[in-house]
Amino acid sequence: MRRDGEVKNVKITELLVTEGLERQPGESAGPGDIVAIAGIPEITIGETPADPENPVALPLIHVDEPAISMTIGTNTSPLVGRTKGGKVTARLVKDRLDSELVGNVSLRILPTERP
Repeated sequence: MRRDGEVKNVKITELLVTEGLERQPGESAGPGDIVAIAGIPEITIGETPADPENPVALPLIHVDEPAISMTIGTNTSPLVGRTKGGKVTARLVKDRLDSELVGNVSLRILPTERP
């Protein structure tokens, strides 16, 4: 059940149920169970996996806005390119941030004007 109230049928490809400190494959889960679910694209915090016969949404969870902001720009240091190791390009940084957005609900990335 989406945040906007839409009910969407999806197929769960894997369900892992937490037992103690271990995750074990499971067939079902209920309220209060800590699980990991695979196979639901674009799910976000606050959306409820529910029984298709009786879909009841849980109350929405509010996540506070990010507490800090930073601007990432091109390295203009006189020592640019003189260090050992691989180069970190803006494209690589953006790709990494985009992949972090998938599982980290505390991040928000805003585009900025390039000078």
